[in-house]
Amino acid sequence: MEDLLRRIRHRESVTGDHRFIADFKSAPRSETRFRYLRDKYTAEDMILNRAAELFAQFRQFGATWAGCVQACRTDFVPQFTEKWGKISAQLKQAA
Repeated sequence: MEDLLRRIRHRESVTGDHRFIADFKSAPRSETRFRYLRDKYTAEDMILNRAAELFAQFRQFGATWAGCVQACRTDFVPQFTEKWGKISAQLKQAA
C-alpha cells in the first residue's frame, strides 16, 4: 500500500504540473478557471484515494489496480466490495 501511494505521489509530481497547465489553457471561460480545475482534480484525487483503499484491502485475494479504479469511476464500489468480500471469505475458509 505504501509503495503504491509513493508511486502515485511520484507520478503526480512528475506529470501533475504539465497536466494542470494543459487543462488550464482549455478550461471553460464561462466560470473561473481555477475553480473548474480545483474541482476536477479534487474529484480525481478522491477516486485514486478510494481505489488505493480498495486495492490495499483486496489485492491479496487477486483484485487488480485497474479494477479498483474502474469500480470507483463508475460508482460500482458496493458491487466490487461485495464480490471481493465473497471471494476473500471463500479463500479464508479454504485456508
